[in-house]
Order: sequence, then structure tokens, then C-alpha cells
Amino acid sequence: MKKLLGDRVLLNRHTGEMEPAQIFFGSDDTNRRHYEELWKPDLVRRNADFADWAASVEGNAQDSHWGWDDIMKSTLAYENFVIECDGLTQGIMNVNIATRFATLPPHKGRELAYIDRIATAPWNRHKLSPKPKYMGVGRALFATCVSLSFDLEFGGRVGLHSLEQSETWYRDELGLTDCGFDETEEMRYFEMTEEQAIEFLRGAEVRP
Repeated sequence: MKKLLGDRVLLNRHTGEMEPAQIFFGSDDTNRRHYEELWKPDLVRRNADFADWAASVEGNAQDSHWGWDDIMKSTLAYENFVIECDGLTQGIMNVNIATRFATLPPHKGRELAYIDRIATAPWNRHKLSPKPKYMGVGRALFATCVSLSFDLEFGGRVGLHSLEQSETWYRDELGLTDCGFDETEEMRYFEMTEEQAIEFLRGAEVRP
């Protein structure tokens, strides 16, 4: 069931103005329709321009095969979130809350919220769109995951695997710890500790 969690603001790069946005727990048919009719055609069309997956990653179209229409269904292990602005779905996130655990001391082995999938709409992406529209979608969704971790009494701990193009963003912009390359997932693994989560949310309070 879709439920409003709170209000956010996103920067419209085209106008330079901040615009109101809303974060929702869960999704509905409107969000799935936005994905099928607006997101997917752009992603599939752009992905066809690349020779292989590595090239599609570089072009920011690597998730054209993810099938968000199915992913946008919360289960016992996964929670789904969307952010809407200007009447459209601007970002989607899927979080595993049941089967992933912290690797960093002193809370190694404790529960964490693992971001299984996170994506912003094609028209917001650098390299995919010549003039990306909204800035702040990914940060708003990530902050929602940190808050979810606190709500679940996971202490704000968050984990995720990152594509190469996003590694510096998670490490330098959001403040996660780089735990090294995971051979199993073939991506670098990042984790946010309780202390880092508190610092992140403190910083988020002073951002627009």
C-alpha cells in the first residue's frame, strides 16, 4: 500500500528553482505506468546504442533490463520507495531489510538496510540526457533509506554495491566507507556505519 512519508525539494536545473517533491513508501499503478511508458522506452532505446553492458554503464543506461514494474512490489524482505515531482515518478528505490548484514566493526553481523536497486528517471541522468532536469533525487532516496534503518532499529546502517560511475558519489558525497571490490557481485561494496549515518542526517538537515 502506497503511503506518503514526507515532503522534499528538488533542484530544477533548467530553471534554477527548488520544486516540491514527495517521498512515498510503496508504489502504485501510476508509478508503474510512468516506468513502462516514460522510463523504459528511453532506457531501452539508449541501451541499444551500446555494444555491451560496460558501455551501457558508461552511458548511464545499465538498468534498462531491471524490470521495475516487478521490483516495485514490496515483500516481506523488500521495501519499495518512490519520489514524485511535477506529477511524475522521478526516482525509485528497493531496499532489502531482511537478509543483509553489516561487515564493519563494531557492528559486524548486525542488521542493516541494503539498497538493492536505486535509480533516477532517464531525464535526470548525466550522459543519458543532454540536459538533466532534477538534482537531488538520489540523495533524497538515500536519506530515506538511512531513516528507514533507524526506524527498524538498525542504527542507520546501510549497505550497497555500486557501479563504477557512482563510487566517488557514495564515498565522497554521502560519506560511506569503501569496503573494497566484491568478487561475487563484481562491484565495490560500500557501507554506512551508525556514526556516519548520524553525521549524514545532521548534514541533510541543513540542506534545502
